[in-house]
Amino acid sequence: MGQSAPSPAKIAQCLKGLDFPVPKEGLVAHAEDNAADPAVVEALQRLPSGPYANMADVANAVRHLP
Repeated sequence: MGQSAPSPAKIAQCLKGLDFPVPKEGLVAHAEDNAADPAVVEALQRLPSGPYANMADVANAVRHLP
């Protein structure tokens, strides 16, 4: 899996308007509803289940993806 995770800024753009806190499933659903780039959806699907209190929590989790 040589694929790098999308940037936190790109993920934040796809999650704009999301009400936190939210579990991983909520992140994925919101991104899909906003026609997010497939790489963003895939990265969100690989995150721990959460919940995520804010966008900083999401960005931190994405940075630590294997």
